[in-house]
Amino acid sequence: TLLSQCAKAREWDLVEALLRGKVPLPDFAREFDNLCGKDESVRHHWRRDLLATVGSRRPHSLLELAAWHSEKGARGAEQFRGVLAALLETEHELDLMGGKTCTPLIVAAAGLLRW
Repeated sequence: TLLSQCAKAREWDLVEALLRGKVPLPDFAREFDNLCGKDESVRHHWRRDLLATVGSRRPHSLLELAAWHSEKGARGAEQFRGVLAALLETEHELDLMGGKTCTPLIVAAAGLLRW
């Protein structure tokens, strides 16, 4: 989706604008599901190979992507806060547990001074 491409390109102002425009959230965990056709066995093997290649580096939510891949310092904190605010304003559910370190995402973001 356009939203996922903007997030991956770290275009956080566009991500924020799209969220405020009520564009649906991308499901990063499922974005490649239809790539290998409809055969569940092939899809299972492809998904296994993909995850073996990228490992735990693959984000599982838009908020997690914003937390780990926004700029460092004050600008990164502003970008993260903007995405978080847009998600809250549009009443999206937030996955605050984080999948990367099993540390709650808000605690990890605060520790990185992204709050």
